[in-house]
Amino acid sequence: MKRILSISITCLLVGAALSVRGQQIPLYSNYFFTPYIYNPAQSGTSGSTELSAIYRRQWQGVQGAPQTAALALNGNIGSDKIGYSVYGFNDEAGVLQTYGFYGAYAYHVQLSENNFLSFGLAGGFMNSGLNNAAINASSAADPILSGDFTGRGLFDINTGINLRLGKFQIGAAVPQLLGSPVRFVNQPELEAQYNTIRHFMFNTQYDFEITPDRVVLSPMVMVRAAENVPIMVDAGAMLNLKNLFFVGAMYRSNYAVTGNIGYHLNDRLTVGYAYDFSINQYSANLGTSQEIMLTWRFGGDSRVERLESEVKRMRQMDRRRKDDMDQTIEEKMEEIKDELRREYEEARKKAEEEGQSLDQSAEERRRRQEEERRQQQAAQRDQETRSTGSDLDAASASKVQAGSKGYYVTAGVFGSEANANRKAQSVKDKGMDAGVFRDPSNNMFYVFLFKFNSYQEAQQARASKVNGRYDGDLWIKVVE
Repeated sequence: MKRILSISITCLLVGAALSVRGQQIPLYSNYFFTPYIYNPAQSGTSGSTELSAIYRRQWQGVQGAPQTAALALNGNIGSDKIGYSVYGFNDEAGVLQTYGFYGAYAYHVQLSENNFLSFGLAGGFMNSGLNNAAINASSAADPILSGDFTGRGLFDINTGINLRLGKFQIGAAVPQLLGSPVRFVNQPELEAQYNTIRHFMFNTQYDFEITPDRVVLSPMVMVRAAENVPIMVDAGAMLNLKNLFFVGAMYRSNYAVTGNIGYHLNDRLTVGYAYDFSINQYSANLGTSQEIMLTWRFGGDSRVERLESEVKRMRQMDRRRKDDMDQTIEEKMEEIKDELRREYEEARKKAEEEGQSLDQSAEERRRRQEEERRQQQAAQRDQETRSTGSDLDAASASKVQAGSKGYYVTAGVFGSEANANRKAQSVKDKGMDAGVFRDPSNNMFYVFLFKFNSYQEAQQARASKVNGRYDGDLWIKVVE
C-alpha cells in the first residue's frame, strides 16, 4: 500500500507540475489594468494610487483546476519619477499550492518631452507546497501521509524594463529570476522536488486616442517564454471609454480566446470581468475560465495636482509682482510730490524777493510746468507708439526661441500638448501670433503671445492687453 500511495503522490505532483509549468506565474486576463504584476518597471505609471483585487477560476468543472486570488497596490512616491507596487497572491493547481508577497520599485527617466525609460526591480517571498487535503488515498492512516507537506519558502526576484515613446511602449521582464528548487517531501520512501523556472516576458502596446483623454483604443501583444515550455503569445486590443466602460478581446495561442468587459462606476471605482473560451486540443474537457477584477483609486491624480499647483503658483507670483509694482509707483509719486514742494518753495521765496505776488508767480510757474509736462507726455506717447509696434513685432511668438530664458506673456497653461496647440490655433484665428513651449520643471505646456527680456516690457504688453488687441486673460511666465 505504501509503495502504491508513494507512486500516486509522485504522479499527482508531476501531473500538477506539467499542467501548470507554462504558468508557474499566475495567469490573468485583466492584466491590461495591472501591468506592474508582470513587469515591475510599470509600477507608478497610472498617475494615481490604486488598489486592485482579482479572483480567477480556471477550467470550470475540472477537479483540482487552477484558481488564483490576488491583491495589488500601485502608486508613486512624491513625483512621477519613482513608482512602487505591492502584490500578494494565492495560487492553487491540483495538489500544488503557492502563495507569495512582492514589493516593487520603479525609476522613470524622462528622455525627452513625451519619452520615458523605466527600470523596475521586485523582491519577495514565495512558498510552494503540497495540499494534502487534495490527495486521494484509500487509507487516511497510511504512514506516508504523515510526512511534511507544508511546503518550503524561498526568496524570489523579478526585474523589468519599459520604454515609452509617446503613445507607443515596449517592455521586457524576467520573473522568477533566481529559478530556485523547492523540496516538498523528504522521506526515505518518497522524495518530491519542484523547481521554479526563469520566465521571459515581452510586451508592446500602442494607444490610439480616438477622443483625447477620453476614448482610447490600445492594440497589444505579450509573449511569454521559458526553458522547455512552448512560447505563448497573447494578441488583442482594449477599447477604454474612461468615463463609462471598457471592452476587449484577445487570442492566446494554444490556450483560449478571451473577452473582457468592465464598467467605470465613477472616477475611483472600476469593476471588470473576463471570460476565456478554451481552444486547445483539450478544450472539450477543460471547459471555460472566468475572472473578476475590482480596482479602487484613491488620492489625487498627480497630473491634475501639478496643473493646479502651477496655476496657483503663477497667480501668487503675479500678485507679488503687482504688489511690488504698486509699491514702486507709490514711492515714485512721493518723490515727485517732494520735488514739486521744493520747487514751489523756491518759487515762493524768489517771488517774495522780487516783490511779486506769490499766487501769480506760482500760478504762472504751475501753468508753465503743466504745459511742459503735457508736451513731454505727448512726445513720450508718440515715441512709445512708434517703438511699441516694432518691439511687439520683434518679441512675437514666431520670432523668438520658445522655452528660452525670458518673460513670456502667457494666454494659457495645459497638461496636454494637444489642448495647448488648440488654444494656440484659436489665438491665431483671431489674427494674432501664438506659440507653445513645455517647461521641463513641471511638464506643463504654455501658450504665449510674446517673449521679452525684461519684466517691465512684458508687464506693459500684458496690462495694455497688447494695445487692446486681445480680450482674454493674460499673465507673465518667467523662465529662468
